[in-house]
Amino acid sequence: MACFEQCCSVWGPDKEWFRLESEVAVIKRRIEQECEALRLAMDGFASVASHEAIMARYNRLADFQAELEELIGPGAKEIVCELYTRCLG
Repeated sequence: MACFEQCCSVWGPDKEWFRLESEVAVIKRRIEQECEALRLAMDGFASVASHEAIMARYNRLADFQAELEELIGPGAKEIVCELYTRCLG
């Protein structure tokens, strides 16, 4: 799976560095961001978030998991669980 998570820097057409991330790395970063938003919604300044708002975030996590499954197969569930647990405990 490590090959999916590689990223590299390349020169762009206007001589600027661009960072290219794999699709898996991008989805993992989005999952981490969503988990952080969930944590804040439940425990942070936004602790008054509505049930609908929190459920919408959980539904987005499920969508990200489905995207990962298309790319890497059934191991996506473990990745989402690991990222979720790391952020939310």
